Amino acid sequence: MIVVGGSWHHDRVIATAHDYTWFDEHFNALSQGYCLTLVQGMTAETLLARLRATTEGFGPARLGTLLETAMSGPRSGGYWDGALVGALTVEGWALLVEHTSGLGASSEVITALSAGGRVVSHSRNVELAGRFFWADDGDLRLEFDPLLAYQRWGSDPDALAGVMRQVGFDLTEPDDEDDEDLEDELDEDLDGDVCGVTLCQGATFALAEHLTGVRLTPELLERSTYLVGLAPDSASSWG
Repeated sequence: MIVVGGSWHHDRVIATAHDYTWFDEHFNALSQGYCLTLVQGMTAETLLARLRATTEGFGPARLGTLLETAMSGPRSGGYWDGALVGALTVEGWALLVEHTSGLGASSEVITALSAGGRVVSHSRNVELAGRFFWADDGDLRLEFDPLLAYQRWGSDPDALAGVMRQVGFDLTEPDDEDDEDLEDELDEDLDGDVCGVTLCQGATFALAEHLTGVRLTPELLERSTYLVGLAPDSASSWG
């Protein structure tokens, strides 16, 4: 491992986009709208406590039940007053899974959770708009939309540029004509041709693995038992 800005990541690429094409292929419902967040040094219990999530009325659940619960809230459309989340302890990290909420897609939440450690999250909605965050100890190092990886923000947006290319991202900035072609491709993807989007999604998972050392698998997501809670939808309510 090598030191980057006082923290670490793996000094070799340990996965690529092709290692994670299973997500879109096998988790169609979740992939239509998801947020996965990995928080270093926490357990599922301590993460839910940090999020001020209440577990009252919710039992431990497998992924299928978690997704059904996330869409069965009391509000119109099945939404909840807050973020319905599932948490799992994985290899020294806490994994937060969201289907209809986006705590992990908030820079405010990510930077707050990263105090004293590292947080990596990625998300995508039904319109394919997504976000990837990497934060270390309150410092948002990297933020970008996986489908537009040539546009990056954060305190060190180019620190992982080489790794991003190796895992499968295209960092080439398009000209105006290429921009129109990209819009056409995204329209095609929304109509069902998701090959390019699937590989981009796989690259997102691979980059998260590079930063955390945690390899997510279909078996881990599907067969694990999650702690379920309802959290406030903003870090400002944590106190």
